[in-house]
Amino acid sequence: MNESAKQDIFTTLKSLADELNAPNSSSADYASEVNNLGIALASIDQALSTNQTLRTKAGNNLQVIDQRQDSNLDNLIRIETQISEIEDLDFCYSRE
Repeated sequence: MNESAKQDIFTTLKSLADELNAPNSSSADYASEVNNLGIALASIDQALSTNQTLRTKAGNNLQVIDQRQDSNLDNLIRIETQISEIEDLDFCYSRE
């Protein structure tokens, strides 16, 4: 596993599975496996952190959209009320 290269989470999980399935016949193999497992877990942690950051940004964007929809609805109601008041005034003047 290469700790400096960025890779997607699925590649990281595949590498982790391969590492767990690889035989370790010597203490050097075992040390390498422990090191690679640490790298894989750090990579998974980073991927989860990135995922959480993206979810937060998406949630914030959805909140902004909801606020703008509410604002637009308020403006629509205000405009329709004003149109109704103008039409009512127009009706009153046309009856006189």
